[in-house]
Amino acid sequence: MKVIGILQILIGISGLIFGSMMVGDIGIAALIGAVTSLLSGTGFLLPENEPRKMEQKTKLGLTLSGVAALLLLVIGLAVSNGNDNTMSQETFLTEQQFDQLYTDAKSFKGYQIDFYGRVFQIPEKTERYQSFQVYAQDDNNKNTIIRLDDTTFDIQKGDILHIVGEVQDMVQGKNAFGAILRIPSIVAKKVEKTDYATAFAPAIRTIQVNQEQNQNGNVMSVTKVELAKQETRVHLKIKNESADTIDFHTYSSSLIQSDKQYERITNFHANYPEINSDNIRSGVTTEGVLVFQAIDLNGDNFTVIFEGSSDNWKVNIEPFMFEIPLKHEIPATKDKNASAELNQSKGKKTTDKLLSSVQLQDHDNSLSASETSKRALPSSLYGGRIPGIPSGIGDSTITLSDLNGEMEEEIDTGTGFAFVFSNAIYYTTSQLNINGNITEGEITAIRFVNGHSVLGITIGDLPESIIKKLGEPDYRGYDNLEGCYVIQYSMGDYNLDFFSADENSPTVYALYYSIL
Repeated sequence: MKVIGILQILIGISGLIFGSMMVGDIGIAALIGAVTSLLSGTGFLLPENEPRKMEQKTKLGLTLSGVAALLLLVIGLAVSNGNDNTMSQETFLTEQQFDQLYTDAKSFKGYQIDFYGRVFQIPEKTERYQSFQVYAQDDNNKNTIIRLDDTTFDIQKGDILHIVGEVQDMVQGKNAFGAILRIPSIVAKKVEKTDYATAFAPAIRTIQVNQEQNQNGNVMSVTKVELAKQETRVHLKIKNESADTIDFHTYSSSLIQSDKQYERITNFHANYPEINSDNIRSGVTTEGVLVFQAIDLNGDNFTVIFEGSSDNWKVNIEPFMFEIPLKHEIPATKDKNASAELNQSKGKKTTDKLLSSVQLQDHDNSLSASETSKRALPSSLYGGRIPGIPSGIGDSTITLSDLNGEMEEEIDTGTGFAFVFSNAIYYTTSQLNINGNITEGEITAIRFVNGHSVLGITIGDLPESIIKKLGEPDYRGYDNLEGCYVIQYSMGDYNLDFFSADENSPTVYALYYSIL
């Protein structure tokens, strides 16, 4: 009997401890159970001489002990569930847990989540809610389903959203290519629209530059530069104060810091303001944002270099060079005619690094020397990518629609499917499987036809115009195999060919492909 009494006293003490930590009815119940257990245990330890009373006391003690144990069990479960519910309603996912969400969302059911996402699918609406998919953190590997109980909030494909909500579960389905997807679902409590820079590439530092240069009425101004972890954004303004039409060579833009050159990149999803680069007529002003690779924020001052040209072949325009202060200030150039001196003192050395040096040839088309000199083509062309074209050679077909918009047509070429978009035609290795579904493949070539543009060249331009903009090609002449005239630019393992009926006829298409 002493053993039972001691156990009941221990249970009672535990109950008092737990009860003192609780509030409300649960705390009162715990304290009642604890007192009952203590009284019962004390009764067992009291001396007793009459066997009959001892028997009654034993039954009463066991009964009270059972009631106390049951109360404590119920209280323990209530406390456990209460703690779980508190966590699920108040705890936000950590950065590490956010990544784990895409492999095991069920473990985080009920957790709160706060993130940015890019909408890549038109929302589906019911009478009570709308659902849509986003790439969380602008990561194509973080496909996320969002449910919003507000059908009046306007959401479009491509929108950048700030989303606060609660994790629900993992949803399983198939994509257009038949691959099985496991996607976490979120019930949104708050959704608001924002911009790409705020969501995915916030500026760590903003430099107010306000430098302006003028060459023969071609005026360029860099207003500010934003430095982000992911990219460098240069805000550029161009004004044509000359009597001629001018062009801005977007694809030739570059940034140099110390001994490293950074190329311009295309951020298809950012929707930054774009500069109207071709045929800037007299009196017209255009401005926008040019995006470069992220630079070394702890490095030296850097220089951004832009090129332009005039339709008047007598006007020679040197590269515009803007020195941007990162470590120490550089006086802003306010004099509109100061660029001539700047280019004379510093321009030639940098220009020699950027432009290829070739022997000029006298062709029948009578291009001037400045027009036939070979230009430095974007370095991305040497890696299978064309500036301004979202997908490149070697990319997976899974992201084609996400990056290029709505697909217009699928063509089975016999060696793989070709996918037609408004900006280009992508030839791929995708095939039909036994279930009649198109398999995932890789892009092998990119074709541009009437209405398409590549490197500032519009299909339909004359060969002479192409050479004027891109410089002297590596080959030009009649191709017996194709049965037409071809202008070919070679970039390592890749070629870009422009085809026309003859050297005086408009181009009919262009093809970018690997020669391996």
